[in-house]
Amino acid sequence: MELSSTGYYKFKDDSKYTNEPPYTHDETSFPDETEPNEYILKTLDLTCTPLQAYQIMFSGLNYDYLYEYLKANNSSDISDPTKYDTMNKRSYDYEKSLSIPGGPKSTKCYAEDMIENYDTHGYIMVINTTKTPNVTSGKVFSTKTKYMYRWGSNNNCQLQVSYWLEWTGSSWFKKMIEAGAKKGQIEAVEKMNDIIKVYVEKNIIESDEAITETELVESKPILKTISTKTDLEKNVMNANPNESS
Repeated sequence: MELSSTGYYKFKDDSKYTNEPPYTHDETSFPDETEPNEYILKTLDLTCTPLQAYQIMFSGLNYDYLYEYLKANNSSDISDPTKYDTMNKRSYDYEKSLSIPGGPKSTKCYAEDMIENYDTHGYIMVINTTKTPNVTSGKVFSTKTKYMYRWGSNNNCQLQVSYWLEWTGSSWFKKMIEAGAKKGQIEAVEKMNDIIKVYVEKNIIESDEAITETELVESKPILKTISTKTDLEKNVMNANPNESS
């Protein structure tokens, strides 16, 4: 049986990404819960489905977008991400250039992507945690960046990006660190905006082919699990056993 549908998005035949349902859906919403210091950086509409946008940005098989995004933000020596594990997380590290007068020219960054919610009929949420233990007070804070994907009103994706700093200790430089983090995040999300739109344009086409019933199967949500000690935390501790302040 074929279900009549027009104006939906799919990956091009020569794309490196894989087409997966659903392709059409009613508009959905993001959850209401936010972190106390969470700041919304950007909300944008993309001409693709939520799953397609997620695939481009967080694919476990294709890292092209990740590498381009990090390089655009003055990063180098980027390691290949680990495979997503049974706790729905992967980790990687890279060197990031700094522009601190009198300070180090670069620092090691330890990043972890955690799939917090994976419901292709509702919303997808990924939280990136990045730690920089070698900078001032770097052992007592981490930067959390949240990416959420939901269905828009035209079978498309709405992407919302937000961030906050998570503190585990005190620092004399807290206000300066928070101001610098906000400035850096605002700059990074603008680069992300440009890069993801190029990737969508290069990889997505709008189709008017009929969608078969088998292409509308339900996806299985990925459920969040909790670790007592993440690989990211272990990497950070191994990088610099002496606490910074």
